[in-house]
Amino acid sequence: MWILWDNSWSVGRTSFKDKVKPFLKSPINSPQLNVCPEGTHIGILTFSTQAQTKVLLEFEEVQSPVALNNLLDSLKYHDISGDGARTGMALKLIDEVRL
Repeated sequence: MWILWDNSWSVGRTSFKDKVKPFLKSPINSPQLNVCPEGTHIGILTFSTQAQTKVLLEFEEVQSPVALNNLLDSLKYHDISGDGARTGMALKLIDEVRL
């Protein structure tokens, strides 16, 4: 499962911390999805400016819920945010890297 999210300036630091991160953790912690090496795999892509539109996590990199939650906890808004939302670029990139 790929998770794509808009991390442009309109999201804001507070929403990123209080809304986006908890939302991103929901599928990772869902028992129904069974995220693990033998179950559902997660890929994460963030998009904003061209330079900040990137895959943060490939499908095969980290697949334990604890490690994925740690990865999300380590993300800093100012490191991955940008001025605009490059949705088209994100969709093109996900098409290129998807399985």
